Amino acid sequence: MKPDADNRDLQTPERFRILLKEHGMDLPVEANAESLRLSARTDRKTIPNRICIQPLEGYDSLDDGSPSDLVYRRYRRFAHSGAGIVWFESAAVAEDGKSNPHQMMLSSDHISGFHALLAEMDRICLEEYGYTHYKVLQLTHSGRVSRGSEWNRRPVAARRRASDPDGLIPASDERIFRLIDEMVEHAVMAWKAGFDAVDIKACHGYFLSELLGAYERNGEFGGALENRMRALLCMIDRIRKRTDGELGLAVRLNAYDSAPYPDGRGLKREGDRLSPDLSETVEICRMLRDRGVGIIDISASQPRQPLFLDAADETTKPYVGAFDLICAVREIRKQVPGVLFVCSGLSQFRQFGPAVGAGGIRDGWFDLAGFGRQALAYPGFVQIALAGECLDPDRCCVLCGSCFRLMDPGLSAAGCVVRDPDPYAVLYRENVAGRRN
Repeated sequence: MKPDADNRDLQTPERFRILLKEHGMDLPVEANAESLRLSARTDRKTIPNRICIQPLEGYDSLDDGSPSDLVYRRYRRFAHSGAGIVWFESAAVAEDGKSNPHQMMLSSDHISGFHALLAEMDRICLEEYGYTHYKVLQLTHSGRVSRGSEWNRRPVAARRRASDPDGLIPASDERIFRLIDEMVEHAVMAWKAGFDAVDIKACHGYFLSELLGAYERNGEFGGALENRMRALLCMIDRIRKRTDGELGLAVRLNAYDSAPYPDGRGLKREGDRLSPDLSETVEICRMLRDRGVGIIDISASQPRQPLFLDAADETTKPYVGAFDLICAVREIRKQVPGVLFVCSGLSQFRQFGPAVGAGGIRDGWFDLAGFGRQALAYPGFVQIALAGECLDPDRCCVLCGSCFRLMDPGLSAAGCVVRDPDPYAVLYRENVAGRRN
C-alpha cells in the first residue's frame, strides 16, 4: 500500500489496529471518542477538548508580517473546526531569523491586526460550539535556513558542523543574548494581542533546536546541558516575569534529531543501526516543567520518515515514522509527569488518526492529539472525530507532500493542493510543476 492509498479495505479502527500489530506496531486504537472530548487545564485556563491543530507555515503574511487575506482564511477555517488548541504557525522574532520574506511576524505597529483575527476566531467558535480555543503562537528564529527579502540565504548558525564552509561563523554569545531580548519582546506582544500562550520553538533544526545540540560550542551557550539550555530557560523566566505569569508557556521539542551525537540529540549508534536515546530529552522536559512550561509538543527532526527502525514494507511504510515518535512520547511522558504532552504525526494515519489519538490519550501515552497537514486538508475532521465517527478518506490528507514543496524558496503561500485546490493547486501548477518542467 502506497502512502496515498485510502485504506478503504480496512473499514474500521479495530481492523486498522490489527494491521498495525501484525506489522510490529502495537498502538492503542480506540473508536470511542470520549477521551478526545475531555477538557484539560493549563495555566489556569481550560482547553475544551484534546484535539490540537499544530503549527504549519503558510508563508503568506503581508510584507510586514501581519495577517493577509489568506492568513485570515486559514485561521477562520481552523476556528470553524472547534479544535481545543489552535497552534499558530511560526512567527519570526527578528528580521535575520525569517526563513521566508512572507513569514508571520508581530510588531508593535500591527498588534491590532492579530487581536482582530483572534477576536473573530473566538466569536466563530463561541457561536458554533459554546467555547473558545486555547490559542498558542509559535515564536522562532530560523537559524541556518534564514533568508533575506530577496530570498538570499543568510544562515545564523548556533554551532559549526564538519560540512560547513570556512566562512560560516556561528552566532556570538552577544547575538544570543539579543535573541533572548527579541523572544521576550515578541512574547509580550503576543500576550497583548490576546494569545493564551507562546511556544518557544526548539525543534526541526531551527536556531534554538540546534543550540540544544551544541555540544562542542564554547562559551556560555555550549557544552554542558545547563549551558545549552541557558537561552531557553532565560527566555522562559523573563517571559513569565514580564507577563505576570498570565501568558502560558509551551515548547515544541524534538524527541530526537536526524543524526546522533555530536551532530544531533536523541539518537545513538549501535553498529550500523541507530536507536533512540531519550535520556537527555527527558532531562530537558523536566527542566522545562520545573520552570513552568505547561505544554510540551514532541516532534522529531524528520517526523514523516523512519529514522532508526528497520525498513518497512509498502503496507506500513506511511506509519513507521509516526509510530517511532508516538513511542518516544509515551516514554518521555512516563518519566515527566505534571505537564501536558502533545503527540505529533497523527495525520500520517489518515482517517484513523483520531482513533489513534483517542487510544493514546485513553491509555496515557500522551495528553493531546496533534494534527498538522490533516487540518489543512480537512479542517472539518475535528467535529467528526469528536463525534466518534470515522473520517471520510476522500477528504483526508493524502500525504503527497505538495504543501511542503510549496514552501520551497521563491514560493510564498502553502496549503493543501489536493483538498483545497483554490488557490493552492493554481499556485502549485505555476510555481512548482512549471518550474520543474
